[in-house]
Amino acid sequence: MKKMFLMAALCSAAALQAQDYYVVTGDNVNVRSQPVTGKVVGKVSSVNSFTGWDAGNGWVNFRIPSVSGAISDKFVRKVALRDFSRSMLGEYMGKAPKPVSYSMGTLSAREGYVVLQVTDYTEPDGGNGQRGHMSHVYAGIPNKDGISFTHYLYPYSEDKSLTEQMAEAGALEQPYDFVVTEEGKLRACDRVLELQKSAGSQGAKMTERDIYMLKGNVKQARLIRVYPENMMKSLQEEENGNHPLCNFSNVMRFSPDGRITYYEGKKSTVGKLEQVDSFTYTYNGKKVSVDGKRYGQPFQAAYTREAGEFGIRYEGNFRAGELSAGLIDCQYAVNMDGVPFHVMYGSTMPPFVAYGNGEGYEATFRYGENSTLPESMDFSFDYGGDSWNYDGCEIRAVKTDEHGNWTERMVYVDGQPIFKEVQTIVYY
Repeated sequence: MKKMFLMAALCSAAALQAQDYYVVTGDNVNVRSQPVTGKVVGKVSSVNSFTGWDAGNGWVNFRIPSVSGAISDKFVRKVALRDFSRSMLGEYMGKAPKPVSYSMGTLSAREGYVVLQVTDYTEPDGGNGQRGHMSHVYAGIPNKDGISFTHYLYPYSEDKSLTEQMAEAGALEQPYDFVVTEEGKLRACDRVLELQKSAGSQGAKMTERDIYMLKGNVKQARLIRVYPENMMKSLQEEENGNHPLCNFSNVMRFSPDGRITYYEGKKSTVGKLEQVDSFTYTYNGKKVSVDGKRYGQPFQAAYTREAGEFGIRYEGNFRAGELSAGLIDCQYAVNMDGVPFHVMYGSTMPPFVAYGNGEGYEATFRYGENSTLPESMDFSFDYGGDSWNYDGCEIRAVKTDEHGNWTERMVYVDGQPIFKEVQTIVYY
């Protein structure tokens, strides 16, 4: 359950290289190994787009699967990104690299995932006049600015569980990422798709309530997690008191529109819970300031909050006491059913709600017939350069309220209870 890993620390004084999204405006454009004098290492065309960074003197550096290097900014256009929305489900036409002449496809939602079915057509064959074609099916998850397709499905069946097909296919080595550009097109590094007919409607923007899987107009949620006492004592002895598992109580309050306004966290390995965190959140448009205490030391953060229909992004900085400070650059996403498949909570990641000791808590959820209440999960903790992992955990004895939120549940590993959770919710 435990594995070692290396952690790279990023100090607050470090400068991050600004990145932007670019669309290639020409065809057969040279890509060089370095600006101006570098040798030609490949070519790109108007179907290509990418995240790049300014290399100076009128050049842009970039990296895509087919080629990486520098391109003159005379042949690219910097574009802004838009939020991905359910209204972008529907029928598409588009382009891909030669010999593809045009593409036709559909974007749909299934079992919480986004499914792209696209067929590429080539020019008619000179001998018999037949068009060649090749069909592709991708499945993935939405995020704030687009979709990350994690699986390529071949063969694909409408009659078989999508989750089963994804498990059989296995994940791609690298996700096939699409973004929504300012003109409303879906773009990947080697493909552009333009919506012809929408099959959905735009929904509400994601809020912090969605991060914590809370439905309805929740005003306050108190989550208590308790581990078996004998297990806690054994683990702490094994790790000389440095195991990240701990009992905790988290209280979160929300504004009527779903933004978090207050958090209080209490923890204990064995015995009485003691208060560790207490934060208040103040909003000024997209700007958020956090003020409070962690382990009795001052804690402040200032960041921007960008919310879309399927994701929230935070960027800024934090300071905890006199010796700890850092940059904030993180985001959360929900699936097409409005709940997360995968989430990472961290002590240095807004909203800073802790699920144990250490730097981070990561969880992956699997859903059954009820697409918004998970049936099983994997979770892990990062603490002091180590990682503890608990996979294949079953979620049993789930109780819910009239809004569909769970109020009590037990989590088991290998048939043995590992923790119990109780959630008390107050609504507006």
